[in-house]
Amino acid sequence: MSENCSLCYDMQTKPFRTVHQNENCAVMTSYEPVLDGHCIVLPKLHRSTWHDLTEKESHSMWKTANEAAEILKDVYGLDCIILANKGNHATQSHIHIHVIPIKQNFRELVSNVSGASPRERASDQKLMETRERIAACWR
Repeated sequence: MSENCSLCYDMQTKPFRTVHQNENCAVMTSYEPVLDGHCIVLPKLHRSTWHDLTEKESHSMWKTANEAAEILKDVYGLDCIILANKGNHATQSHIHIHVIPIKQNFRELVSNVSGASPRERASDQKLMETRERIAACWR
């Protein structure tokens, strides 16, 4: 447990948030839910980055996130999106995965938030430029 981590603190002191746990990770209700049923999956040990996770922890988190999505679908009758934050998008120092039951699909969600076109196919030229930019940095 990290002294300065609110997620570590809540795992230890607020058991009413934990809906499931296994050897490696826990599923907790989000304390800032974007929609009803929003849960997070996090390793039981404090891990700050994806690289800090053991292979077993990483596998367990993704497996548990998929299980959570199935449970939430049963409870809310909605498919879920599964998102992982990294870098500036993360608001916690404890790595975690969001599982959110949602009526919209991912494209609609991003379009509503960003104002981007809901359905616009990229040109072959744009796809090639994007591939080259990313592939050049792949190591």
